[in-house]
Amino acid sequence: MFEVEATTDIFKGLLRMADLITLLPNLVVPLFIVAPEERRGAVFEQLTRPVFSMGLQRPLEQACRFIAFEALEADINTHRDRIGLFDAHRYVELISEQAPDAT
Repeated sequence: MFEVEATTDIFKGLLRMADLITLLPNLVVPLFIVAPEERRGAVFEQLTRPVFSMGLQRPLEQACRFIAFEALEADINTHRDRIGLFDAHRYVELISEQAPDAT
């Protein structure tokens, strides 16, 4: 699942993710929030809020990874020929980041 937050509220995007994993606890899918680099701190700050950790089977801080628009654009332009349909998941995992304190 991808939540793209260019100008909208990060909290609301993460709340939608929390709703999804609460309503479908057996559905284990990778979660990513995609936002401008300048919003990185705000994303990780929001991920550590108690609402996203208490009561969830898997805290969002551990389940959700961050992808900066800038990293995505740079890597796609640099590695366009190497990105194929079958390794898109691996590519997204490589350019994404987990919250610094997530275990």
